[in-house]
Amino acid sequence: MDDAALLESERRKANASQLYGYAAECALIGIALKRGLTTMGMDGVEGNLRVHINLLWPKFVSMLRGREHAAVLSALGEKNPFSSWRNRDRYTDTGCNDSAELESHRKGAEHMRAVFDRVRLGKLP
Repeated sequence: MDDAALLESERRKANASQLYGYAAECALIGIALKRGLTTMGMDGVEGNLRVHINLLWPKFVSMLRGREHAAVLSALGEKNPFSSWRNRDRYTDTGCNDSAELESHRKGAEHMRAVFDRVRLGKLP
């Protein structure tokens, strides 16, 4: 998150957006690991969570639907702040040049990190 903020302050929006997306991926996978929704193998996270944030979010929300994960789903919300995020944008100058889009990615990553911290500390049932 700190590196993304630095890139954002240097007006490197596309690069900052990418790092916010990766930070959000880490937060969601961290939640999935803590909640027993996935495991880590030799090559990283197992199963259908090996995708980037724009695709990970809807899969993750679907996994959380159900009584035992309702508090986490409620804390995250169901709106995907990364629906416009694309991994390929890091290779172009045209990726995420919109300040509103970048703000959505930053706020989304910050929110997911905060929810992960609550899960990690046992503050969400």
